Amino acid sequence: MHSLYGEIAVADSRAYLHTYNEETGAGILQVCETSLTKVLASAALIHKIGGTMVSFVPKKTSGTIRALLKKLTDNHRNLINGAISKNK
Repeated sequence: MHSLYGEIAVADSRAYLHTYNEETGAGILQVCETSLTKVLASAALIHKIGGTMVSFVPKKTSGTIRALLKKLTDNHRNLINGAISKNK
């Protein structure tokens, strides 16, 4: 995101990895609503992190983490469940 939009956009996005399940590779990325499209565009351009091939596939978006957790299907919930229980 930094090379695409600059330091101000990165700071304004307030991007935070809320939860992440290393086993499934699924997680919840929390960002400022006004920066959502920039964060999604930037994530789509990332193909490798530290030599590891990666892919970002947004499944759901929501205004709050609580509402997002309610929206998740059982399949999506199972993908991140281990991460949520580890963070509690």
